[in-house]
Amino acid sequence: MENNIVQLPFGIKGVKAEKVEYEGDISIVYLVKQMDFGVCPCCGTISNKIKDRATINRVIDIPIPELKIKYRLVKRRFKCINTLCTTNTFTEAIDGLRKSHVYTDPFTNYIYHLAKRSTCSEIYQHLKKDYGLDISRSSFYLKYQEACLNYSVDNDNPVSTPYIGLDEFSKGSGHDYGVVITDLAKKKIIEMVDGGKTKEAAKHAISFVETEKITACCIDMWEPVKLAIAESIPNALIVIDPFHVIQKVNEAVDKVRKRVRKRLKLPEKKESLFDVKSLILSGSERITDKQVIKLWEILSLDVELKKAYEFKELLRMLYKRQDKENVPKYFSNWIKEALYSGIPEVIEASTTYQNWFSEILNWWKHPISNGFTEGIVNKIKTVDRRAYHYNNFESLRHKVLTIQNNS
Repeated sequence: MENNIVQLPFGIKGVKAEKVEYEGDISIVYLVKQMDFGVCPCCGTISNKIKDRATINRVIDIPIPELKIKYRLVKRRFKCINTLCTTNTFTEAIDGLRKSHVYTDPFTNYIYHLAKRSTCSEIYQHLKKDYGLDISRSSFYLKYQEACLNYSVDNDNPVSTPYIGLDEFSKGSGHDYGVVITDLAKKKIIEMVDGGKTKEAAKHAISFVETEKITACCIDMWEPVKLAIAESIPNALIVIDPFHVIQKVNEAVDKVRKRVRKRLKLPEKKESLFDVKSLILSGSERITDKQVIKLWEILSLDVELKKAYEFKELLRMLYKRQDKENVPKYFSNWIKEALYSGIPEVIEASTTYQNWFSEILNWWKHPISNGFTEGIVNKIKTVDRRAYHYNNFESLRHKVLTIQNNS
């Protein structure tokens, strides 16, 4: 059969088509090495004595548009004619196909490029439906992982930036965490590392930046990362993201609402407190005049709930103040009043603020937010969920970094 009418694999060299069979619209091409002899891998002796041709291996190569082709490689086993050689027989080697492998290197590269924009399941369905891919889903998944890891995304040079963001993210199921670090000045992800919600993981993430260039680090109120920053970049200021500051007092107000609702006896009052949750937690500037009337009707049901709401709004107003020099005094007064409020949930929140007093006030020196970092965390969760959870952290890391680098 003439080779110019048969499409040979891209990934292997020195083979020819011996015959072609057909299964419906799928062509099965049997390949054999062009040379009529083999070279003993032990002694290097050339031999043309074929013992058998019984080994037939699959070859998975780059699929060809509009063609469904399966390759079968007929490997010959030769006898070594060197009587002094310890090898009696040997199987011929194929250029471009590693020993015991059925996938060519171009196929691995092809999978890697598809993985930039598609999940493992989507690629498998595409290749099986359009090209008649002849491997199981589990085997393809292993190849998919190998393809991603072979072309790793490495950060060889430390990133230079004045502002970084650090946050933890959950991966897979259960309480399995990693740490992501972002460049808040350029709005780019720097790196994501495994290791859980620990100081060591945070220090590992920080190692990917030029520490002497960092002016401030934006985090939530997370003690391990605070310790990591103190050890790795002691001259950088720690800034607590305003969202998490307000979130803490919002959680306190909602706990008060739930506690008050439990002790109310009338069903209609219980129901009103259930329906008004979003209204209580909304900022006062975001609600209409009609909603204001409804809100204060609800707040009048309980003194503690009303006081907790007022504490929440006073703290939110702090971030709108223009006189930065007076902010520490007002914030200190807010904490003192909250500590003596007699409301357990508000006292708990104010104690947390007291422990992070300087870091919260640093926002008025460097008004940076971790909103971008939170967005990256959400993207990581989406990528992980689309793949029905990666059981290999490096595969998840590679996917996220590849997506971000190409966006």
